[in-house]
Amino acid sequence: MEKNNMESNCLLQDGSLFIGLISLPLGKEEETNATLEGLFEDYTKRLNKKISLYSNKKEGDTDYDSLIKFFFKEKKFYLFGKFDLAVITIIDGFSFPVREFSLKGLNLFSKEDCILDISRHTILGPTPKFNNDKDDKDDKDDKITGLHKKIYENKQLPLISITRLKLNDLCLFKNGTDFIRSVIKQINYTLKNQIDKKHQFDFIIIENYGWSEITITIFADSYNSIGDIMIKLRSLTKSDLINTLDLIDRPLKNILKAEQTSVKPDSLLFTDSHSVLGFDYDLFSNQDAIKNLISSNDEILHRIDISTKPGYIVDIFNSLKEISKLDQLQIDESNHIKATVGKSDILYYINKNKKIKTHELIRWITNFRNNKNFTSKVNRLSTTVIFHHQENCFPQGSITSNSISDVDLLKLKFNSDTLIKLNKTLGELNIPHVTKEAILNLFSIFNNKMSNSLSFASFIELRPFLTHILQVVANAIYRSKNTSNYNFKSILKWLNHSLHAFHYAYYNRVLGQYNNGDQYDQPMFFNIGSQTLVSAFDILYKSITSIVGNKASFVFVEADPEFTISDLALRLNYFHVFNPELLCAVLFQEATNQCKNRFEHEHPNLFRFHRQKNRKTSTNYIDWNLRKNGIEGDQLIREYENIITPLTPEFFEHIFSDLVGYRLFYQDNSKMYTYWSWAYFSTDINNFQNNHENLDINTKYLIPYLFRQLIVLKCYSEEEYENYEVKFDPKLDIIANREIVSLKTFLNTYFLKGEFLAWVNEIKEFAENLYKKNLLNNIGDNSQIINQIKENLIKGRVINNYSTNETDENRFLFTRNLLYAYLEAVKEVSKESKKYNIVRRQKDYENTKNEDFSNLLFDPQGGTYIVNPTIRREIYKLRSSFHMTLIHLSLLKKGRMFREMTNSKRTSLDDITFNEKDYKKFIVPKITFVDNKY
Repeated sequence: MEKNNMESNCLLQDGSLFIGLISLPLGKEEETNATLEGLFEDYTKRLNKKISLYSNKKEGDTDYDSLIKFFFKEKKFYLFGKFDLAVITIIDGFSFPVREFSLKGLNLFSKEDCILDISRHTILGPTPKFNNDKDDKDDKDDKITGLHKKIYENKQLPLISITRLKLNDLCLFKNGTDFIRSVIKQINYTLKNQIDKKHQFDFIIIENYGWSEITITIFADSYNSIGDIMIKLRSLTKSDLINTLDLIDRPLKNILKAEQTSVKPDSLLFTDSHSVLGFDYDLFSNQDAIKNLISSNDEILHRIDISTKPGYIVDIFNSLKEISKLDQLQIDESNHIKATVGKSDILYYINKNKKIKTHELIRWITNFRNNKNFTSKVNRLSTTVIFHHQENCFPQGSITSNSISDVDLLKLKFNSDTLIKLNKTLGELNIPHVTKEAILNLFSIFNNKMSNSLSFASFIELRPFLTHILQVVANAIYRSKNTSNYNFKSILKWLNHSLHAFHYAYYNRVLGQYNNGDQYDQPMFFNIGSQTLVSAFDILYKSITSIVGNKASFVFVEADPEFTISDLALRLNYFHVFNPELLCAVLFQEATNQCKNRFEHEHPNLFRFHRQKNRKTSTNYIDWNLRKNGIEGDQLIREYENIITPLTPEFFEHIFSDLVGYRLFYQDNSKMYTYWSWAYFSTDINNFQNNHENLDINTKYLIPYLFRQLIVLKCYSEEEYENYEVKFDPKLDIIANREIVSLKTFLNTYFLKGEFLAWVNEIKEFAENLYKKNLLNNIGDNSQIINQIKENLIKGRVINNYSTNETDENRFLFTRNLLYAYLEAVKEVSKESKKYNIVRRQKDYENTKNEDFSNLLFDPQGGTYIVNPTIRREIYKLRSSFHMTLIHLSLLKKGRMFREMTNSKRTSLDDITFNEKDYKKFIVPKITFVDNKY
């Protein structure tokens, strides 16, 4: 990693905006409102209870009062369009948006007699703030106080617009998050300096984890003001951006201007935008405020699409006329209600082709939705606001298309000849029709996404895996024709697991995209649209496997308590994504499980203790080694049964990954290794015995886990090994320290002997060579680099300039340093560890004092919990800067992939052929899953 020559003046904040969009069941507004209030109230109660149980913080403490005042207070806005309600709140953690604001949460707090058929969409991401900006000099409040004022206290601006902006991918591929920050600066400058002063408005900008990169929320007293603003923003070009940065941030301008991209200066900054309009939900119950707060000069056109229940269309016509008369609106009887076909049955205009006062439209809608006789006959309704701008309001002059060319998109696809050949080859291998058709559909779905300039960037990182499928199939047909070593069941199993993993990877990336119509975020396994973040973890993983594993492996998110690595993919759950410290602690170690397929042809003896048919039990392993050295195995097994029994073949695979992972990641820091090792152990419920009153450690899993730790310490830190005592949590410490003596005796006297000792030394030599080749030769003062990364992450700064030379080795080094620095930062921010580090439940609270709990606790049911309100905010900022650094790395890597793919010949199955030499080097991956969990 090279030292940054320019530190970004953008700092991510210790809190951010969360926006949830909901479709309300007609006639159920009051019930839904009560449900939302119950959801927020219950979460804050549970949060306060946990803080009081685990810390001394209470009412009157500044940080506690700040949490209660500013965070997790719902503010609702009624929306026009497909969604009916926007719920906005300020968050200081990911638990609420990821776990609570879901269909599960909404159903838990609905009334028993209330039927809620709800669709939802979520918008989540960090809030940036720029220091020392000329355009930000009037922002005197801290960001959280400022957010609170804009959302909850600005009663004079009751109208709202929520706009998601998709940036130009070609610029993102070259500049990463620097381009996102520069565009946010441009938006900020435009809104403060280039909008007519007659418009009264305020705004909040957040960065997105979803498909679009930026969300801007505008508060105003006039929809025409919002319309003028959005037209101005949508017309911004790259030339505007360069000119603005020349005034407010010349270093950033020079970086962007120096990048040679195919994006011309007059091309637009945005490739897509999607806006929803609405108004303060409190206006439903305050008719007087509707006219007083909304500009009397604001007039708009509109259209209401109504889908009726069959047989009620005449009743609806009559009801609409009656409601309009009650509102004393001037109606053109012949022109304001029209029947139609399609998704809607009726198009309704209060005054077609005539503007209506905004406050009159809102008053009409509040009466409209509160009319039970009307809503009981309607399935759906959607209101469209139509702006009537003069032609000179729109940008003048020519605009260059900023879309990626069809020629380049064509190079990202697999051609039809390849799919025809693949179909034929799968048939020759006797692959069942069901599997064969699914594999071909997999390639076709990928091609479909690559054909769209707005969606290809979310899927481009999956292309290497599809190429890998072609390699596996080509290898299989070679073996079936030229060798006797063709295992039909192995190939079929591999293909079926590929389909399973790709299925989840696809839906992780497709939910919430612009072109899915009414398909909202309702997966069972992942509660929030975050394509960019999932994609970033994919590139993070590839940065490691490019050196130690399968370069084609990918990441997907599913509902499983553990993350699992196979030869195909890395499976995560939402805890690993949004609370990434546990993943960071073991990712290098677990990724080395792929070393066997990567290096077995070069080092066959290195993997001799991995799964072998003739050694399936610990007895065989121990007898084989001990009897070679003249030791009676049966007697030893009786004496050390609790140690020897867990020594399964999988245990020896863990030894390999433990030793290699430690050398590559933790290197010489054994204390950091043991802390995070126990932290990870403590978040796996399988390691505990559940007696329904408290959770006790299960020695069946503790002993082999502790034994693996001791092997690592013995090999790399003899002094730590000799003096090792577990000090993590009394629940764990007592049992672990009771077992250490016998484990050390067995390890010293019997285990590290003969063939096993030679094997361990070979692993150490292998790990040392990997370290020297990929880390040592690239490192200057590595501790100084890690410290710089840590300090910047703690401040909320994205690490945006890791190398000028994008090689696999540099990404591997940067990834290692980033993950290591992040773990150090988490420890530093959360302060010193205390007596208790594991979350207690039920009777586990007995005999504990809240001052003895660490600020960072590890939950046996999964994830982490932070008990100090101030540290909660600091950890949120730290996680946000880590996430956005991953996104920066991901965008640059995708840019490299895009350039390589568009500058090279398209992959064809004919290009992937095997001779005898190739066959020996390329081994079809066996389906091995860590801990047998998939």
